[in-house]
Amino acid sequence: MKRVHLSAIIILLFVMGCSNSEKKETTGATVAEKKQLTAQHYYSGFPLAHDTYNTITTASDGRVYYCLSSQSIDIGGQYYVYDPKTDKIE
Repeated sequence: MKRVHLSAIIILLFVMGCSNSEKKETTGATVAEKKQLTAQHYYSGFPLAHDTYNTITTASDGRVYYCLSSQSIDIGGQYYVYDPKTDKIE
């Protein structure tokens, strides 16, 4: 797996949360139902990126902002934003 794809999976898990359980009320007790979590990779379009993030954060607008770093002397990194409502990266 390419490092860029691994980075995208990490972002997706961060956005979706790593929880795969849902709680139900049954006579005052809480029971967890296990649901399958399927990861999807996203390519940010930065071929020089590797798996080290300079930043990653969710903002009050619901989008995830992150910076992919590189080892290039010309382009040290690029900043991106993932919008879960549109499922797009800019």
